[in-house]
Amino acid sequence: MVDARVKRALARRQRARIGVGLFCATLHAACAAQPGPARSPAAANGSAEAPPATGFGAGLRTIEARGQGLAFPLPDPAGWRRDTREQHSWVALHQRSSSRLVVRAWRFDGIPGADGCERQARLWRKDLPQLAPSELVAQSERLLAGAYRARITVGVREAASSTPERLVGSALGFGSDARECLMIAFSTSAAGPGARRVIAERLAAIAGTVFERARRLRIEERVSVPPL
Repeated sequence: MVDARVKRALARRQRARIGVGLFCATLHAACAAQPGPARSPAAANGSAEAPPATGFGAGLRTIEARGQGLAFPLPDPAGWRRDTREQHSWVALHQRSSSRLVVRAWRFDGIPGADGCERQARLWRKDLPQLAPSELVAQSERLLAGAYRARITVGVREAASSTPERLVGSALGFGSDARECLMIAFSTSAAGPGARRVIAERLAAIAGTVFERARRLRIEERVSVPPL
């Protein structure tokens, strides 16, 4: 279960209706509430130089989620591999950190809202986590990719695993621009006494890059932004 002190700290910031940029700082504050080694200045300001404990290496590169018309900066781009078995969603796996990133944009019949987009996404992808109230860390509403009015939900849960203290962290964004839907779903897992800190750092890194800085590509850009 998520530490009560962390949930209270995050809830206070959420009531202030902060965006993903400050939400990233909120996740780092959650890390600071846990005992552990001092974080580097790069980790504190949300840059790509993630601490080694996160499993993300150095480097940041803007890539295209091929087929989804979306581009975003991705931490440790060399560490990600696209899952080419996926036919409709763009899915990339980061083996070292046990992380997965799923992106999908699609046309919606009628006028969709975030709720309608989420319902449709869950019909297609049964693997998206359903977070219980006790597992929620924070929720916010903001624009994704500069156009999609979205709801972003972040949570941490205990994994159904024989490994002691294994936790799974998730950040889910579902949004609509009144014609299309967008889903961005990130999940990661870690085990051991420092798992909560590591997961919070990973969530903050992805929140500050993929969620905060994603943008829709113009047609002419889709041949110039390197795909993953």
